This record gives sequence, structure tokens and C-alpha cells, in this order.
Amino acid sequence: MDDIVAKIGISKRTIYQHFAGKEEIAAEVIKLIIERIEKNFDFFIGADHHPIDRLRQNFMQIKDEWTQLNPLFLKDIQKYSPQLWEMIEAFRSRKILQLQNLIQEGQDAGLFKKIDPHLLTLIFLSMVKETIRPDVMARHGFQGGEVFDAVFEIFLSGVLKK
Repeated sequence: MDDIVAKIGISKRTIYQHFAGKEEIAAEVIKLIIERIEKNFDFFIGADHHPIDRLRQNFMQIKDEWTQLNPLFLKDIQKYSPQLWEMIEAFRSRKILQLQNLIQEGQDAGLFKKIDPHLLTLIFLSMVKETIRPDVMARHGFQGGEVFDAVFEIFLSGVLKK
């Protein structure tokens, strides 16, 4: 709360006039980030760009949004607010599964290896769920941005044709 009030220049009392508590503030922050990602995600999916570029643009936009959050905030959400963490996990699942069409498009263009797009999407989702987690990053001393970049590059290098 101290970080929030310092950043926006208002008192805690003013914030609590608009929100019932910390969990409600956290939920609003998460909802806003999800809304921004969904808006840009849909734009990039529909854009007339190379499939690899669209895949990269989507993933980098997601990275940019999530890495703005303090890792301790996400760790607290994961630990103390399971319903909010489930909202994040459900969002991840929805968006990553939409990438299946992009993978299929990359295969149709001869860019990606011919591996079942649904399987590739599940593998990618598993990589994200198991590595881009506050507890995992904290335990191993990694920052969110470097984990996002590594997951994307490993996935992309595994599916691209030589």
C-alpha cells in the first residue's frame, strides 16, 4: 500500500474510500492488466504480419505488462489469494490456447515443424505455468523478464524449421 500511495500521490485513506481492502485493489490491478493484454493480443493476432513476428509481439507485450508488477505482489497473490491466482492461470490458458491457430498458420507457411499444434500449445503452456511463477523465480533468483525471454526463445527455437 505504501508503494501505491507514494506512486500516485494520495493517502491510504483516499484509496480506501474507493476500495474495501487490499484484495479488491489487487483484483482491480490484475483485471486492468488482463484487459490491456487481451486488447493488444487480439490486435496482434489479427494483424497482417509474419506469424513469427505476431507470436513474438504477443509474448513481448505480455512480458511487458507482467514485469511491471512487483514480484512480491505476485508471490503474495499466489500464496494468499488463490482465487486471484486462478484468474491469472485461467487467463494464461485462454490466451496461450489461442496461439494454437498462430502455430498452425506458421506450419502452413512452412516455418514451423509439423508437430501437432495442440500438443505444441500444451507444451508451451506447461513451460509458462511451471517457470513464470513468482515462487519459482524467487527460489532460483531470476527476474521475470529473463524468464519470459528464455521460455519464448526455447520454445521458438524448438518449433522453427532449420
